[in-house]
Amino acid sequence: MIRATDGIIANIRQDHVEQLGATLPEIAVSLCATAPANAPLYTAEDDPDLLAILDRAAKAQGGWLVPVSGDEITHEEMQGFSPLDFPENIALALAIADRHGVPREVALDGVRQARPDPGASKIHRHELDGGRLIWIDLFGVNDVQSAEMNIRMIIDWIGDDGEVVFLINNREDRQFRSVQFAEMAADNADAAKILVVGETVGNLSREIVNRNPETRIETPQIPQAATPQDIATLANATATDPLVIVGLANIHTEDASRLRRALEKTQTEWAPSAAARRSVA
Repeated sequence: MIRATDGIIANIRQDHVEQLGATLPEIAVSLCATAPANAPLYTAEDDPDLLAILDRAAKAQGGWLVPVSGDEITHEEMQGFSPLDFPENIALALAIADRHGVPREVALDGVRQARPDPGASKIHRHELDGGRLIWIDLFGVNDVQSAEMNIRMIIDWIGDDGEVVFLINNREDRQFRSVQFAEMAADNADAAKILVVGETVGNLSREIVNRNPETRIETPQIPQAATPQDIATLANATATDPLVIVGLANIHTEDASRLRRALEKTQTEWAPSAAARRSVA
């Protein structure tokens, strides 16, 4: 950020509103503090009003705005990526690689092999006695709009199979965000039930019930040494295959740590293949 050769503001979302601002234009202005001097500012944002803010900020620093689109990535180029990888993010990486003279195929191969951010969305699958458990870690997705996009991708990926359960991890110091996720979950017809874990679960559970009294909601206790079978038993009231649990809202609580220890073992992580992209079978 101090002497960047290239700047990226991937998109403008309603996240960290306490620090960045309550509206998307305010958040855009705050993020523009990272616009580099005399260098390009890349973005996959497509809102014209927000693009205008980014454009002014880039020019004020002697730079220029470079909008990119996920439409620039072909279906073939998406092969080998997780179902939760966004074409827009890949397009950003390829655009910057191109500026620095890296051939597109070389850059694509590099992006596929890049080590994910620790907070990146993950898919893990477990073969259990009663069927399969698919754990989808979206704890690091901090805003509702991005989470909804991920959920649509998940529903498209699994098709009509199985049961989808939302698991909301509540943090006492992130109540605004947690309530947003609770409202989104209560309004989402794809979730068979909602599990609330973490801190002050009673308060958030009431928010969900007030939003939608018909919601099936539970507040399970996560055992300290939980196994995938334990989690499946806690989450699943009916025999379904696969059981798909989607973790939402926040990363850091003791319950979240126990869940990740139980469900995120390297050997069970989703592996890219043509079959895996079409089906969880």
